[in-house]
Amino acid sequence: MKGGYQVKSSFSGFLGIAYLLGKIGDAYRDQVAEYLGTTVNVGPSHITLYQGRLRDVPAEQVESALADADMLSGAEVRLGQVALYGSRYIFWDVYRVPGQCDIWQATQQLAASHLIPYLDPDQPALRQKMVISEPCLGNIRKTGYALFGTEIRPHVTVAVVESGQACHLDLPAVVWAAIWLQGPSLVRLGANGSVEEVLVP
Repeated sequence: MKGGYQVKSSFSGFLGIAYLLGKIGDAYRDQVAEYLGTTVNVGPSHITLYQGRLRDVPAEQVESALADADMLSGAEVRLGQVALYGSRYIFWDVYRVPGQCDIWQATQQLAASHLIPYLDPDQPALRQKMVISEPCLGNIRKTGYALFGTEIRPHVTVAVVESGQACHLDLPAVVWAAIWLQGPSLVRLGANGSVEEVLVP
């Protein structure tokens, strides 16, 4: 055991590298949901750097990926616009400070280079026929994650809604908040990208 977590030699499943935002992040996110009049249904608040379906990734490669992602630890991120993504997801986007997006993109590519995804041709995002751009669809097919590379979009997911409900929300909106990133974690993801389990803190 390591800090209460079981040490594994390899990892498989729908996994992600994420920055968990803790109770402060949860409180901020819940206030945004209340403002919008919707219900939070996505688990602990977090910002995902990368996600994908992985098979038997050695623990050493996971540690290398987390070490690269740790370059963003301690960074202040400002959250601003709240907008709909893919007709179902309410994203609270990280404000694009000049130069910071380049750092996010470089960190994502470094971290993900240690994690070779299993590219399921029948991935959930493709089955759901989400309304997303062609570059994002291309990323799903190539890397397993829509918001990769030039399409990177750091955000906190506030909620997932049905398409019919989305049209009644007053979006986009702007809600400002600032939060400092803690160290990245390897997490097991569930429905709609929610964090089900922390595998490596």
